Amino acid sequence: MKRNFLTDGLLASLCFLSMLPAQAHRPYAVKEYTIQGPNKQNMIVEKLFGDGIFSGDPVRLQIRNQQGAVIAHSQTATHVGVFCPSIQFCWAFPYDDLLVEPLLLDYEKLQYNASDVTNQPEALADYLSGAIKVLRDDRLGYPSYRDTPQNFSTGSPLLKILSPFIIIGDNFLTFLVLALIYFLPSFLSPIYHAFSLRKSGLRKLGLLSMGWLLLISYTILALFVSFIILFTWSTPFIYCLVIIGGSARAGAYLSQKVYLKRLSAQSTASGAEALT
Repeated sequence: MKRNFLTDGLLASLCFLSMLPAQAHRPYAVKEYTIQGPNKQNMIVEKLFGDGIFSGDPVRLQIRNQQGAVIAHSQTATHVGVFCPSIQFCWAFPYDDLLVEPLLLDYEKLQYNASDVTNQPEALADYLSGAIKVLRDDRLGYPSYRDTPQNFSTGSPLLKILSPFIIIGDNFLTFLVLALIYFLPSFLSPIYHAFSLRKSGLRKLGLLSMGWLLLISYTILALFVSFIILFTWSTPFIYCLVIIGGSARAGAYLSQKVYLKRLSAQSTASGAEALT
């Protein structure tokens, strides 16, 4: 079968879209969930996002108490995974490239009753009560790549070695959607094209024209969804490229296998008919 131009085109367009600037915005905190401190007080596990402008928004993991004070935070990175089922066992996984920097919350150093009454956004009360999940306000402050962790310490080096599994698990559903988006056209397009070429006349022209129309429409949709996944959802770029390339190649390979198997079956059937 011929070279898969769909895969190459989508990959090239995706790389181009990744260079487009993002629109500036205020810092915002997104509540992941709540956990209980030693005094049964609810603590908010949240991600604070800044403004990436020319890339995905920088982010860090934070622990906020019911007085509105941030009592712990990780270092800032392009992405951060979180595994925090309890205050005694809470991990942050900030990462920029292929590997993460595992950080363990030092819960014994936390000032659980600390307060920050001088810098509280007006919507903070709704955020603390659970009425809203996202808090946007300039007074939150932008996370800086130069910051250092507060009450988070470096975790086991073994976790860094296993970090690709952590990153994939943290973005599993997103990666699954991305894989399906690029697998389906890579699998179906060659089969449909080969099927159309076996027809003749106006039927062949109609099938090919409809195929190209569907291909162009799907390409636009795939690029749009990919742009959202990369920037709006801030998904790791390198892992996205690997998944896109792998799923597209897998689709093309399986498509070729199915096509060749079908040709072999038709050839066997034709030979049996000739013998009879």
